[in-house]
Amino acid sequence: MTEAEWLACIYPTRMIEGRRGWRRSTRNLRLLAVACCRRVWHLLSPALRNTVEVAERHADGEATDNELQAACPDFVLGGSIADNSTHFVAAPSRLFRSWVNQALSYAAWAVEQHGPRHDAELLAQCHIVRDIFGNPFRLVAFDFLWRRWNNGVVMALAQEMYDSRDFSKAPLLADMLEDAGCADPQLLDHLRGPGPHVRGCWAVDLILGKS
Repeated sequence: MTEAEWLACIYPTRMIEGRRGWRRSTRNLRLLAVACCRRVWHLLSPALRNTVEVAERHADGEATDNELQAACPDFVLGGSIADNSTHFVAAPSRLFRSWVNQALSYAAWAVEQHGPRHDAELLAQCHIVRDIFGNPFRLVAFDFLWRRWNNGVVMALAQEMYDSRDFSKAPLLADMLEDAGCADPQLLDHLRGPGPHVRGCWAVDLILGKS
């Protein structure tokens, strides 16, 4: 996959598999699946919402493997597509790299089950892939001094956004970074762009030192 294909791709699973040698941690892949399931939140039962939340906490090391296993629903052939998407979101870490595509596919088909919006959902998932993984063809150099600027306000705001999943202050974060000395257009433009931004956003992760 070329850079132009990455930027124009409308199939998220092709993006995940189409670039050899780029970094895809299990954490980021799971947060990608979580973000896609959160898009069909209204189709999930309270129990399945809990599954997604446990998977999200597990991605950040805040839930154990046993807790993840206990929260994982049974796969029900012929059952609710939305239900089955959560089965793959809560897959064990050793399997997740091979199962992330199924999680995204089921989340997209869950939308189709309630209206003809499958292609639009795939496109939305592609935007999330780019938000989490950025542009693997263009790496961003980060100056750790930016984190300490003005008593650490950049870090504080990034952490607030990450914890709350409220990324409405992303443009403000870009302004702070610029004031701290950052002039990288890829980083600043991403934070000032229309998004969407989700937990696992590459720019926020870069600031917080997450991988």
